Amino acid sequence: RAMVAALVSVHALGALLLALALLAGIVYAWGSYLDRHEHEPARIRAALLLILAGASAAELGLCACGLAGWVTLLVAATANVWGGLDAVLRFPAAHDTESFFGFKQIGLLIAKSVAYCCGLKDFRRDFVALLAVLLVDTWGLPVLYAMAFPMDPAEQVAKDEADNVDLLVRLWRLGTCSAERRACARACRTWWYRRLACASE
Repeated sequence: RAMVAALVSVHALGALLLALALLAGIVYAWGSYLDRHEHEPARIRAALLLILAGASAAELGLCACGLAGWVTLLVAATANVWGGLDAVLRFPAAHDTESFFGFKQIGLLIAKSVAYCCGLKDFRRDFVALLAVLLVDTWGLPVLYAMAFPMDPAEQVAKDEADNVDLLVRLWRLGTCSAERRACARACRTWWYRRLACASE
């Protein structure tokens, strides 16, 4: 029994070191990317969206493989959309920790962490997956988001302050205001035409 406990401890330590090494590699690569595009918030926002989409796909894969339940996936998806997506869409606007935005992000982060800790089908068997999810995904994404913030406070503002609102407020306006829907459609068309123009060059 003592030997089994020792093996489990070594296994857990190895998993922790592996997850930390992976996170360190991601942070290093992300830092290099930010150095090249320091004053390009649109490009950084697009990269953050891709990272968030990749993390969400990985979480869906965990659920599809049976490592986590659908309730855990629902909590994670809520945190990713109402927390992560909302933050990325409002980037690089700064928010105080004591604001609703700050409390919401912290609350969703805690809820997602608890959901994964309690939602794994087999805690001992899936301990490595839990460490990877917590360190690289759940806690790693906010680190990457914080790293992306510009150092100059003058740059920590949204391109349009009218868009610096909570995602639920945006959705409510989109559903109840025809002018908001038309503006959204125009923005989507502009974005699409710009992408087509870049692809054709």
